[in-house]
Amino acid sequence: MIQFKSYITEEEKKGLAAKAEKSGMPIGILRKVYNRGMAAWKTGHRPGTTPQQWGMARVNSFVTKSSGTWGKADKDLAAKVRG
Repeated sequence: MIQFKSYITEEEKKGLAAKAEKSGMPIGILRKVYNRGMAAWKTGHRPGTTPQQWGMARVNSFVTKSSGTWGKADKDLAAKVRG
């Protein structure tokens, strides 16, 4: 899997930390979701969106337990959150 760690800005790191704190989900899991979202951007995305936007949108979807990420694409990570 492609990792984009060098492209994560301080603002994005703070955003992930805030989402982890508010949701009670481990930041490590949210980072994995973010990286998967950035990798998924390469296979198809809306015109004008950046990989970072796509990654953060996937995190937002995961945190709200949307069926597309929580129940499908990232269900392995959701299982880890559930324990």
